Amino acid sequence: MSTLSGTSLADYWAPVFERDHFTCAYCGFDGRLFDNWMQLSGDHIRPRSAGGSDRLENIITACRSCNSITSR
Repeated sequence: MSTLSGTSLADYWAPVFERDHFTCAYCGFDGRLFDNWMQLSGDHIRPRSAGGSDRLENIITACRSCNSITSR
């Protein structure tokens, strides 16, 4: 399992954002525009509470609005 100590969240999620072209997987929000990337976050496909991991294969790019929705 990964650890966040000593890194910024932007650095931690960078490989996910790059893989997903800085685009929210749910609504298509374009994070490539100036300062829009700050509205992006990583979302676990299978939540950690349900046994999901922090592996890149289990994380997608989501805008903060979509990521804050509890059920999809």
